[in-house]
Amino acid sequence: MTKVKPRTLSGFMELLPEDQIKLERMTQILRDTYSLFAFTPLDTPVIESAEVLLAKRGDRETDLPFSERRQRSCAAL
Repeated sequence: MTKVKPRTLSGFMELLPEDQIKLERMTQILRDTYSLFAFTPLDTPVIESAEVLLAKRGDRETDLPFSERRQRSCAAL
């Protein structure tokens, strides 16, 4: 099995520790402020490269990536 080499996805920032600490502090201030006004937390899903998502393929329909399941279900119509 081929190993996938980790890398930063194109278009995403990579921060050094000092800048990461500043970003986390800013994010915490925003969370605290939003909670004062009764906003509920929201966290988006983790983004992963297609190479990693498609690396392990099973035989079952549920093992297919969403886009392929959708294509197959649309083709059946």
